[in-house]
Amino acid sequence: MISSTAFRHVFSRGNCIHPRSRFVRLTSRCNQRCAFCNIRGDEAFDLTETEAGTLVDAALARDPAAVVHFTGGEPTLRRDLVRLAQRARSGGARRVFLQTNALRLATLPLASALAAGGVTDLIVSHHAPDAARSDALTAAPGTFALTRQGIANALALGLGVWPNLVLTVANLADGPATVRAIARDFPAVNGVILSTVQPHGLARSNGAAVVPRLAAVARSMRRTIAACDRVHLRYHLSYCENPLCFVLAATGERARPEEVRGYVRRRLAANGCLRCHLLGEMAKDKTKPARCTGCGLAEVCFGIWRAQIEIHGVREVRPVGVAGRRSRWPSGGDLRQGPATPGAAT
Repeated sequence: MISSTAFRHVFSRGNCIHPRSRFVRLTSRCNQRCAFCNIRGDEAFDLTETEAGTLVDAALARDPAAVVHFTGGEPTLRRDLVRLAQRARSGGARRVFLQTNALRLATLPLASALAAGGVTDLIVSHHAPDAARSDALTAAPGTFALTRQGIANALALGLGVWPNLVLTVANLADGPATVRAIARDFPAVNGVILSTVQPHGLARSNGAAVVPRLAAVARSMRRTIAACDRVHLRYHLSYCENPLCFVLAATGERARPEEVRGYVRRRLAANGCLRCHLLGEMAKDKTKPARCTGCGLAEVCFGIWRAQIEIHGVREVRPVGVAGRRSRWPSGGDLRQGPATPGAAT
């Protein structure tokens, strides 16, 4: 029997904020310098407005009622962003998201222009509870205050706001304090996104210095989820980006494998997950190493990022036994990282 409320929440229809989403990555430019960014700093690009508009049109041709996400880098550095948002909305997009650090939205005229142009929601980077820790993570002193003013402006304009907390080596212990600060100062946000580091781009280059072991992230995630519950802040945790053994550890679910397998299969069908084009896009960077052979949940698991295995080794996955026994990650203890274990995907 599935007993964890958190596990049930993660597999609920409302947990996914990306249904029918199409992503348009506009630029690699950014006004912060996060060491855990999943874009490579040496692969600069900046789409022309024509190129970006063509991608928007193509996305809406595939799904006329899609949700368009503009991302980067930092999309608000684009002078054509309002026009691109208008193009998406006039083309039929149900909603238009910006994935942003909201620094430039601290200027009310720009925030107002984007809202009037058709932007409906923001996913805002918010990785720490205070300026000192945030500015250290983003390597951009003074920007924490701007991000928070940008959030305040967006909420005042009626936009949906989803702070995104990425748990890195540097902020593993700060999850609970960060969500408490968000709930205290911005009670009107839609919810907080709890993210693991995507080990691509700069994050992959920096390796174990920024990408935590999943065991440590799971412990931090459980504490952060508990903090969200205490302050009545909705949270979102992706199950398609993360291996299922991690989701079990992060939510504290300990049901027998056959119960978990049946529950997840039913939820994936009910949520329409297996029709989502994002699964195919992620699959090229995912793997199920030989260690997963015989895992009782393999058929309903989306695998692990290959780069996570490259950085920390195959023990990042913890197979679930078919006879009701599984290798468990510790649910308590401190959040310090052990030395990386060499390994390769197989």
